[in-house]
Amino acid sequence: MKKIAILAAVFGTFVFTTSCKKVEDPTAVNVIESAGTATISGFAYADLDDDNSPEAEFAKAGTKVFIVINPNDFPGASVSLNNDNLLVYTATVGADGKWSATVKAPKTPISATITADPFRARYIDFNGDSEEDVIFSLDNGDNVAVWEGNNTFYDLEWVQ
Repeated sequence: MKKIAILAAVFGTFVFTTSCKKVEDPTAVNVIESAGTATISGFAYADLDDDNSPEAEFAKAGTKVFIVINPNDFPGASVSLNNDNLLVYTATVGADGKWSATVKAPKTPISATITADPFRARYIDFNGDSEEDVIFSLDNGDNVAVWEGNNTFYDLEWVQ
């Protein structure tokens, strides 16, 4: 019985001294959660009539703009985890054509892709006598660079 108690004590000491602290690998979750933020904003335009004016009107208020960031682009995030769950941020076009979104961003620049929903609106011809129901789609959705503390201004244009 005494031998069993000694063996149990030795085994317990062995387990206690050989257990090691888990080292946290950088993952998309903790790298992104500790990242700063950046702001992407701009105006949304659409030529809703054929008046040959150089100025386009604002895109339809309420139209959704999406900013998509791949978490693997964050430095250190893809070391141990290939995370295909994209980060998607949404902005809404206001009546004044403005849109804005705050996104997670690391200290070094990474790419953010801007896309948007199409919208349906009345297109008025040059004489103003013919209206047509037209679908407008984003013409210049693109990639922009974002990094912590940065404010990026990017105007969007919908075309028919």
